[in-house]
Amino acid sequence: MIYNRHEVGLKQYMTKKLLFIFSFTFGISFLYVLYITPFGIGISPDSTVYISGAKNLLSGNGFYNLKDPITHFPPVYSLLLAFVSLIEKDIVQSARIINAALYSLNLLLLLTIIYISTKANYFYIVIAIFLYLFSGQLIELHSMAWSEPLFISFMLIGIILLVSLVKKNSLNLLLGSAIFIGLGIITRYIGIAFIPASLIIVFFGFKNKSLRKRIGNSLLWLFVCLMPMLVFSLRNYLLSDTLTNRQFVFHPMDLKSFTYRLVINIFNFFLPVSLQSGGRPLIIGILALFYSLILFLLIKQNKIHFGKQNNINSMDIVVIISCVLFTVTYIGLLFVSISTFDAATPVDWRLLSPIFILGLILFILIARAVSIRLDNKIVFIAFLAILSLSLITKLPDAIAKTINIRNSGRGYTSNIWQNSDILKYIRTLPSEIEIFTNGSDVINFYYEKQTSSLPKKFNSNTSLQNANFEIEIGEMCNEVKEGKAIIVYFSNINRKYLPTTSEVEKTCELLPVKKFTDGVIY
Repeated sequence: MIYNRHEVGLKQYMTKKLLFIFSFTFGISFLYVLYITPFGIGISPDSTVYISGAKNLLSGNGFYNLKDPITHFPPVYSLLLAFVSLIEKDIVQSARIINAALYSLNLLLLLTIIYISTKANYFYIVIAIFLYLFSGQLIELHSMAWSEPLFISFMLIGIILLVSLVKKNSLNLLLGSAIFIGLGIITRYIGIAFIPASLIIVFFGFKNKSLRKRIGNSLLWLFVCLMPMLVFSLRNYLLSDTLTNRQFVFHPMDLKSFTYRLVINIFNFFLPVSLQSGGRPLIIGILALFYSLILFLLIKQNKIHFGKQNNINSMDIVVIISCVLFTVTYIGLLFVSISTFDAATPVDWRLLSPIFILGLILFILIARAVSIRLDNKIVFIAFLAILSLSLITKLPDAIAKTINIRNSGRGYTSNIWQNSDILKYIRTLPSEIEIFTNGSDVINFYYEKQTSSLPKKFNSNTSLQNANFEIEIGEMCNEVKEGKAIIVYFSNINRKYLPTTSEVEKTCELLPVKKFTDGVIY
């Protein structure tokens, strides 16, 4: 009886300790994002669309960007912006608060996964905290008004519910996971990649059910998951005769280039260091050899099996399998999407940020699973060595990015744009004059003026040439010469699908009427 009391007391103490760690990290990470964004949340071209959509939702005009229905971007991030703006009227400040909360929430969700996978092992929980907080890429990601942080939240919640579904076959968990993965899809369309992985988990998760029941549950999950996307796609089609404002054109991306960018970005997430030519491939090769050796030892010692000790349904293995499935399907759809719909999509750290989070989970859990199953101190020491090297290189990178964001800001809210001479001049222009520009988004963000883009030489999404380019640029030139319009060209914006200043001057036979440090007026 005394032992039982002691055990209960210890459990309560550990629970309070864990609650303190979670609460402290949430508060610190929330305040941290607010601290590094004194200029406001960073704004990019994508951000201006989300913000415009939120403003129109608040005014009762629907999900629109100025006068055009938004179909290229899903609505959930704009809906969240609009909701928070009911309390905080400044929509940019609302985005700042949202991203600070999401930075903290994503950390807590990450810790929750590590907690349930390691049976509340504090060592691995602390490792996860440091790997997350020391990531310069995640700091940059949450300092911008982008939809990726919210997408990561839905992804992590979906994984938690799916792995819980494997342990406990519950209808609530089934519906909950479908809802959150579905919300992820209408936050970022690429969330569709998680459907195959989720269906595999749902189908095999109901291991004690009949085949008919498992198929029925999978179909129910799929229906609930896709319902929000189907409703939004129907709305898009009724308003603009398009489902997602994307055109299918087969332009296969070079697999070698795709793989290179993928590997380099993942490498930079864990080891953000500049190396001489050949340095990164060498380190990647050594790590690949190391993990191959571990796999060989596992097979040799007969540790990979479905026996009692290493049951496939143990929580850490379920999480590992789930993260691997999510990673594979995400990367696969990303390659297909770039090759068919979005040629302009760069394989960069922003697009791969969900993979970083999944990779972080896998790094910790695979190291723990292998060290436990091999019961080998050398493997654990090797894990600590790699971890130490990662943290040592990540910290200076995180500090440098923190200082840069705090001192200069990011995107269209940075001090460069807030002190822009050309933007100050645009403010003085009469409202009736038409503006052709390479920066419609930044002008609309600052002044909500209706502007026209310079004629496009080619479609950035499909890489198809604009057959009407010569006609369109000719019409623009005539309007400028007749005094009906002006051309505003920002030197800080480089869009390859738009004509350059030299091309504008040569084609239109124009000279700048005003020159600024950050652009020219024709």
